[in-house]
Amino acid sequence: MNNFLKLHAAPPAMALLLLAGCGAGTGDDQAGAVPPGMNPPAGDTARAPAPASARPTMGEIVTRVDGRESSWQILAGVPGDELRRPSASIADHGPMMLLSLQGTSAEDRSRQATLSATLMSQGDDLTVTSQEMFILPEGARGPMLEGRELEIEWSRLELDRSGGQVEGRFTGFACPSGSATGSDEGCLPLEGSFRSEVGHDEVVQ
Repeated sequence: MNNFLKLHAAPPAMALLLLAGCGAGTGDDQAGAVPPGMNPPAGDTARAPAPASARPTMGEIVTRVDGRESSWQILAGVPGDELRRPSASIADHGPMMLLSLQGTSAEDRSRQATLSATLMSQGDDLTVTSQEMFILPEGARGPMLEGRELEIEWSRLELDRSGGQVEGRFTGFACPSGSATGSDEGCLPLEGSFRSEVGHDEVVQ
């Protein structure tokens, strides 16, 4: 099912979903590195440490805030690991479905961008009833920016309760937390795009 939708965001009552397993404790840190001050084993049998095993990606969010572009990786889940669930997921809430795309910076996993939407199934069609975006450009200890006057063009919206594919573009304003409109002080022009596979997340139902 391909739907093309262009909607203005309504003020939703959804809290920011932070990426599970991000930052310290993700298991994505480098493994096998030689500690500072120690030399690697000498001899013909010495081998360089194996590279870290990074989690695969399932999509990407790109944001441009006042012209400054950032790329946010959407990480795939690790089967059986509740701390490494898919970063793009659909969850059931009765007749409603919650879509969550959670991107993180490859250089600093505490820097995040989250795009969420609430959808209602009407036969074979999906209607987006609300949508929101949050950006942590400096990580969890820095300011949080909220999308205001957000418009999303969904060029691909192929979803059912088991997952699917999404793709689109967005425009609006990135504003300090608590701002009411895009004309408030501190708001900056926001635009960008997203594309991702989507998994089903039983944990957040």
